[in-house]
Amino acid sequence: EVSTQSTESSGINAEYGVLLARDGTLSVPEDHYKALLNQAFGVGGWALIPLDDIKELPAMDPNQKYVPLVREYALYAHERFVSQAFGETNFYSANQKYSDAAETIKASALTRCCKDLGVASELWDKGWTERWRGKYGIQEWAENVTTQRKAQMWRRKDEDWAWPFKRSTFYK
Repeated sequence: EVSTQSTESSGINAEYGVLLARDGTLSVPEDHYKALLNQAFGVGGWALIPLDDIKELPAMDPNQKYVPLVREYALYAHERFVSQAFGETNFYSANQKYSDAAETIKASALTRCCKDLGVASELWDKGWTERWRGKYGIQEWAENVTTQRKAQMWRRKDEDWAWPFKRSTFYK
């Protein structure tokens, strides 16, 4: 039984199993979705099938240092269509492998297909995510020590800033 499972009812500990990105976005690791699908449909009982090639989207800003990439996938279980979604990522050619970007696109599509099944659906509930961030996260000024750029970012309360970031203040 995979549908309508919250993070906790599907085996994710709300405190430790939810990831907090620097922009405040919450997510669940890709491995959780795969394990849940394996549990529900058996190993080999489901497949995420690409529906087209990876496409480069046009740049929104001529100075941007990345290329937005997308690819559409369909999720099948026991040879039946379940869901369909686009996966996306930003590809930074100077310091990222194309194969890593392709895997990120696939993980993004899997997450969105599982969202249609109701898996970890509270991650899209604004009230739930705000309560989670209030309990487990903190927003602070942080500085990238390699570029000296400062910005407000999120981190978990139980984790310190990891290189290349350090806690900062708005003022010098």
